[in-house]
Amino acid sequence: MRKIRAVIDTNVLVSGVISPKGAPRKILDLARKEVFKAVSSVSINHEILDVLHRDYIYSKYNVTEEIIDDISVFLLC
Repeated sequence: MRKIRAVIDTNVLVSGVISPKGAPRKILDLARKEVFKAVSSVSINHEILDVLHRDYIYSKYNVTEEIIDDISVFLLC
């Protein structure tokens, strides 16, 4: 049986990273557990990383380079 593939848009991914609760985090958790295959594109990946590197994301949500590195690895898999 084929695994479901889904594109996780930038808003869902960033919301899942910055908020430990809610549907976006659950979606990321399911993708990491490989319940479905998250697919992306180079342009979406650039957009996600650009948003995560914004100063207000860093300061307000305490996003670190380590977290961004983890997301980069997730996006490349």
